[in-house]
Amino acid sequence: MKRQVKGYNYHHLRPRSQGGQSLDSNMCFIKIKKHEALHRMFGNFTPKQIDSMLRNFEKDFKLVFGNVTFKEAAEIYQRLLEMKRWTP
Repeated sequence: MKRQVKGYNYHHLRPRSQGGQSLDSNMCFIKIKKHEALHRMFGNFTPKQIDSMLRNFEKDFKLVFGNVTFKEAAEIYQRLLEMKRWTP
């Protein structure tokens, strides 16, 4: 296994929960904050699973919001949440 680097964590490309091993070929260094964010957003998905999820998300996002930016969509969603008659 690779040596430690300050400010970075090891990240399993194929998660241990899916049979991934702690081998150099299955590990990469990633900044700690990014590593934490990846797991908050995607749990223990593999890069291939994340790619598929994001491609589907992009299609669904465009279907729901059209050509608005993500920031504009978040503002629209926030306004909808503030309406008392609408809940997600």
